Amino acid sequence: MEPRDDRSGASGEERAVVRPGRARDRDAEGRARNARPRDGLGRPLPYGAPGVPRAPEGVVRTAGASVDEAQELLRAGRP
Repeated sequence: MEPRDDRSGASGEERAVVRPGRARDRDAEGRARNARPRDGLGRPLPYGAPGVPRAPEGVVRTAGASVDEAQELLRAGRP
C-alpha cells in the first residue's frame, strides 16, 4: 500500500504540510510571504536567480493615478 498525502485533520479542516529544514518566509508583521524570486509576470524563478522587485502592497492611489500606473506597466510589457 502506498502512503497517502492526507492534509485534512479528523474534523475535516486543512492542515499545513511541514517540510523539515524549511522555515516559512514571513514579513515584518509575521504574515507568510514567499521570498522566492519572481519574473516580470510574477512567475516563480529558481531560488538564487535574479528577479524583479515586488510592487509595494497597500498603496492607495486615485483612479487617475491607477490608470497612469497601469498604462506604464502595459508600455513596459507587464500586463
